Amino acid sequence: MMTLDAGTGNLERDRAEPGHADPKQVREDKGEGKAVRKVLFVSTLYYPHNIGGAEATVRMLAETLVAQGCQAVVVTLVPDGRESVSEVAGVRVYYLPLANLFFLHGNKRSPRLLRPLWHLIDSYNPVMARRLGRIIDAERPDVVNTHNIQGFSSAVWGAVDRRKIPLVQTLHDYYTGCVNSSMFRSGRNCDAVCARCRILGAPRRHYSRKPQVVTTVSLRLFSRLHAAGIYAGLSDVRVIHNGNLEPPPLRRRLGPAPGTPLRLGFLGRLEPVKGLDLMLDVVSKFAPEQVVAVIGGRGDPGYEESLRQRFAGPQVTFRGWVDPYSFFEEIDLLVVPSIWEEPLSRVSHEAMACGVPVLGSRTGGIPEIVHQGESGFLFRAGDPLDLERVLAELIANPPDWGALSDHCGRHSRRFDMCDLPAVLVGLERGCNERQALSRRRRVPNSEPHFTGIPSIRRERNQRRMLSGIMTRNIRR
Repeated sequence: MMTLDAGTGNLERDRAEPGHADPKQVREDKGEGKAVRKVLFVSTLYYPHNIGGAEATVRMLAETLVAQGCQAVVVTLVPDGRESVSEVAGVRVYYLPLANLFFLHGNKRSPRLLRPLWHLIDSYNPVMARRLGRIIDAERPDVVNTHNIQGFSSAVWGAVDRRKIPLVQTLHDYYTGCVNSSMFRSGRNCDAVCARCRILGAPRRHYSRKPQVVTTVSLRLFSRLHAAGIYAGLSDVRVIHNGNLEPPPLRRRLGPAPGTPLRLGFLGRLEPVKGLDLMLDVVSKFAPEQVVAVIGGRGDPGYEESLRQRFAGPQVTFRGWVDPYSFFEEIDLLVVPSIWEEPLSRVSHEAMACGVPVLGSRTGGIPEIVHQGESGFLFRAGDPLDLERVLAELIANPPDWGALSDHCGRHSRRFDMCDLPAVLVGLERGCNERQALSRRRRVPNSEPHFTGIPSIRRERNQRRMLSGIMTRNIRR
């Protein structure tokens, strides 16, 4: 029996050793339909060109499937425009050139005047759909799992649908509802769809009906997209808060030693929407004997240099690129001070897996995994006074750091990457049935059915989300 846990979105089995997928279960379906043997992933970026958590998730998912005896194929874009096929850790990777004016990602600045035309082409790119279709025809996968598809465009959903292959869309950002992929503009989160996104997003709204199943890294991410008219009529939505591979052995964090400052950490891309300015401004209000900050990651060179100049001194240390697990050894508390509605901060559950609690802003998907007083603490997004208040309270009345660390370790086991590939096995069974049914009857305005959502009633009341949503466990 397999059950989708309503608190985490992770697939659990009746097994002797919890937290580890049974390879035989993944390869064989015990006679209940066709077994998944090959999954084709579509991702804008992939190793060695990956830059964020979404690409790391795709790679972990693909390599975990290979380790469990399945075949995994990845189709991705390449900056240099040279098509090639390679094998990375047992995963066959197709690197395709982008059929557009320039490659959007990377350190090289894109021509500002050409960006509108780039986005117009990216609203529906039939050339990329044909290139992907050629690979699908050659590989003949059992399931196609699309992740970030910027550059490929929503045309790839149609390419998969025409071949009658089960399609699962995994959401990491707001691309399907926003030209900028962020729903954040001029320093503010977007409350409504702007005219530009409404026009250029028309193909995405239309083709977003093609996936049979959508998995999303947070409830908040999907709710904002659904409110923008994306994925209308979809009836199967699964919240899966990313996943971890096996981290180093958990070390119990005891907080700052007597007479030493509280060591805060920030790990990620250095950019204004991450709220790093706000965090460091607040840190500077405390004495160095009370609070210090360690910053890991890189960003725009100009922005990074401005931060180094503003906060020069012993209280703030910039480390550049660092190994995450070594970084977590140095800090008492990870701070995720995002001011935009970040879908889900991957670094949050990575820190928890190492026993490090999280101090996060109450926005986006962060409150869905940071539990106040148990796995960390929350403050109002963009509010320096509230962040200062929380830090002052932690200094004046230190919590039981050991208990926090223990809870983080237990909580992080819910983000077990080994469970995610098994979700695709169940999806392939259900997708075949849903595809046959959808050709006879499609309910255009049905509400999505969410599974794997923690405290859905509380989330709906607090965040005024979609009404009428009910949750239940899925049993197979």
